[in-house]
Amino acid sequence: MKKIISIFSLLLGVAAGNAQTELMLKYGTNGVKANISIYQNGERVANYYSQDQVSLAGLQPGIYTYKTGTNHLGTIDTRLTGNTLELDCARLAVLVTDAQKAPLQNEMIEIYEDGELIQSMNTDANGECSFYLKPSTKYAYKSRCGSGSVEIPEGKEGETVNLALEGYQKIQITAKYKDFPVEGRFTLYPYGDTTHPIGTMAYTNENSGKMNFDIITGNSYWLETGYGTFSQPYTPTPDNSTFSLEHYKVTFVSNSSDPNILKEIEVAGENFSESKVTDGKGYAVFYLIPGTYSYSHLNGNGTFTVENSDKTINLASYQQTITFMNPSGRPYKDLHVQTRDQEGAYAGVEINHVTDEYGQCTITRSEGTCLYLDVEEAISGYPIYTFQDTTLYLVDCAFTSNLSEDDRIYVSGNKCAAYINSGECIQILQGEYTYTHYHGNNALLSNKPFTAETDVHINEELKSLTVNMRYKNGDQITGNSNTIQLYKDGVLYESKTLDGNGKAVFYIPNGEYEVSGYPQTRRTAVEVIGNTALDLTVPNPVTLNITDNGQPFNGTVFFTQNLPNWEFNGNCANGKLSIPLEEGEAYYVMPNNTSSVFYNKADVSNGMSLDFVDVEITAEGPGLTFPLIYNQDVVAQKYIVGNTIRLYAVPMEGYRCAYWNINGTHYETDMIEFQINGNTTAIACFEPTSGTDVKKTAINDMDIRIADQTIYFPETIEGTVNIYSTSGILEKSLFVVSDKMGIEDLRPGVYVLSLKTSKGVFSTKFTL
Repeated sequence: MKKIISIFSLLLGVAAGNAQTELMLKYGTNGVKANISIYQNGERVANYYSQDQVSLAGLQPGIYTYKTGTNHLGTIDTRLTGNTLELDCARLAVLVTDAQKAPLQNEMIEIYEDGELIQSMNTDANGECSFYLKPSTKYAYKSRCGSGSVEIPEGKEGETVNLALEGYQKIQITAKYKDFPVEGRFTLYPYGDTTHPIGTMAYTNENSGKMNFDIITGNSYWLETGYGTFSQPYTPTPDNSTFSLEHYKVTFVSNSSDPNILKEIEVAGENFSESKVTDGKGYAVFYLIPGTYSYSHLNGNGTFTVENSDKTINLASYQQTITFMNPSGRPYKDLHVQTRDQEGAYAGVEINHVTDEYGQCTITRSEGTCLYLDVEEAISGYPIYTFQDTTLYLVDCAFTSNLSEDDRIYVSGNKCAAYINSGECIQILQGEYTYTHYHGNNALLSNKPFTAETDVHINEELKSLTVNMRYKNGDQITGNSNTIQLYKDGVLYESKTLDGNGKAVFYIPNGEYEVSGYPQTRRTAVEVIGNTALDLTVPNPVTLNITDNGQPFNGTVFFTQNLPNWEFNGNCANGKLSIPLEEGEAYYVMPNNTSSVFYNKADVSNGMSLDFVDVEITAEGPGLTFPLIYNQDVVAQKYIVGNTIRLYAVPMEGYRCAYWNINGTHYETDMIEFQINGNTTAIACFEPTSGTDVKKTAINDMDIRIADQTIYFPETIEGTVNIYSTSGILEKSLFVVSDKMGIEDLRPGVYVLSLKTSKGVFSTKFTL
């Protein structure tokens, strides 16, 4: 417990400035030697080692945290002077003796709490050592022979807790096969424990299989071999401290007409493998303790179990001749062939061969396995299932390029994956392949197919297509933001950046292509017959001044003359945008993917202003308003000041559009042409048809699914389906009695579907 002395004088000391704050570790009336560390704000600011009172006079007044070698932890306020903080300890007295009760000197004892080492000490000549610790916790202890826990209950301040570690002794275990020592490495563990070894690893050699360990009498232990196999348990007593670890002889016999002389056999356990070569009879011998192991030999592998007896394992092997030749019968001499007994690179047992003058190599393999071949650097993992002599037909695959000697192709297919440099040749199996042509680091042609039944010579005669881009005024277009796209059969073939001369050069086979580029994105057809040049002329840049609700606009602006495709775009910064557009022509304009493009059309001229304002279109009552909002999250749409929009209201059944309320003015019509002159709020007001008692009909959302140009409804419906574009145009109207309807006649875009049935009116948006 903690004791605060002279509280009254401490409080007076604040004003009087008398004796400083002190800290003392005590066992009874005696001081305790231990480290005392003082911390503040994540830093150790002082460290003391003392048996008596420690003065904290050197610290600035404040609140600190202390931690001691006795495992006390707390705070102390040095602003209050004239007090001593006493930290009381208990004594842990440790006695270490052997199995004959004799004391053991120099035994290291370690004390832990919260996973950290608190104190450590060696025993004296009497086998004793003492630790002074804070009570009220359970500590862990560790010695060279074992570990455990000891509790020092709260209230034991000034008292002694005894810990007796008895029965320490040495045991000797001999690793042997009959009278012969077995060489290896071994680790002792408490029985049943495979993670916390006792002491260090022991090694035996060809001269002696003996190893010594320090243990506690009465406990059980077991040995782990280098293979990761565990022995039976050993339980030493004071009268029994010598044991044997019996090994058994496992003989592998490699049977074949050739006894596989000096062929490798590998035996593996959980943690280790050992390899040996066979002798003149095809024998290889291992000494193992009982357990389960795996083996691999030539192209065979398996598992086996050692019990309490010697064991012989017969490996039936077969010789197989594999011949490599081309379809005309010409043998491939000096081919480098590697065999494996498992699929995958660097897997299983690997053996290297070289074919002779007849294109043959003789392979020894085990029964019941598949053989995998690597041939040179091209063929990898080709499987051989049969045990009969086999002939594989290879063909030469050569490559040349008219562009550069540094060109290469990557050939893939039929267990082949290899590069061929221009002017080189490799051997591949007969079959179907593809290749990709690289000119430098650029892939000119990708995945071109070819068939290899006989020798193949891929001779790439590529032509250059040089694309030049200029503005109409003759200025060159350059820069890495300007790119040229080359299309073949409607699919992007390759993309390149204009160089410093405003050119992009493609190396391609003769044929018909399409070319487009930024800042011009319309495609231009070109036929390549020999080296070809194409000039692309781009409109001169125009400068536009763009504002959004009176403020300079920042962001991307899109332009097009062919909805729904957006052909041009540029980045507007601080209200200024420079972009190549034809002056005098009309473009649809869309700032940052807003939805009101149908009415945002402008005749472009250099220096013109495009002033966008917010237009909010809503409804009171059940009905639809057009133009529709493109995205439900968008509250207001963007319109160009001066443009005219057509507002149209579509009521639900039993309702009519009474009027439009636009900026506070009523217009008694369901459709109105309105010129945008500033921020606008337009509200369509729907009311029940006069003379009816129709109750308000809700417009309910409906889940639909779009696939294969078909709308799929959640159930069979019977009613009229109206489909509107976001600009308010009725695109399709159909009476449907089905759970689906075709929409193959609709162009890609965003639409609103309105369904009127006897159950009510439903609506939803969808995108094609």
